[in-house]
Amino acid sequence: MNDQLTYKLSLSIDTRNPKLAIEGEPYDFFLRVKNIGDIDFPGAKIPVRIFWPTVGSGSTVNNPIEVDSLSPGEVSEYNSEVTPLVAGFTFFSINFPAKSARYGITTHINYHDHLKIEQGKVLLFLEDERRRLLPGMVFGKVQARSHGELLAQQEVYYAQKALRWAIIAFAAAVTFGLIDVLLTILFNMKII
Repeated sequence: MNDQLTYKLSLSIDTRNPKLAIEGEPYDFFLRVKNIGDIDFPGAKIPVRIFWPTVGSGSTVNNPIEVDSLSPGEVSEYNSEVTPLVAGFTFFSINFPAKSARYGITTHINYHDHLKIEQGKVLLFLEDERRRLLPGMVFGKVQARSHGELLAQQEVYYAQKALRWAIIAFAAAVTFGLIDVLLTILFNMKII
């Protein structure tokens, strides 16, 4: 194994459609990978980790994505599907490999700051290409709403429309001197 070769990739997540995910309904996400190094990247599996922190530690899905070889500056996209477990944020990170060291009865887990592949190591960067992606860092997120939140949003929208029409009707009644007729109708309907 030749550890001298170091590959540099930047990662980002794009959801395209829908811009808003709904709890329990699958949607496609796109992993955008760019070779920001000076040498050809031979290709490897990128271990994408998808998780929902509001659910707890058991809410993690590992989704390895096979990235093809990339020339310097080349960008490629890979899509996959995810279903939000709950309303809130779905986070994307990298499942970095770990090594453990035993000190007496305590075991410490140290995470590598890179991915090891047969041809060398891969350093991962955020989309801005300046900040390193390190263990535990999130490089993408998607907000999911519950069906109840979407229903409440629709109810507010229709209430705003009804209020707007009521204001227009009142203004027309005042303008044309029909306020007595409008008040009579409202009293008869037991709205006032």
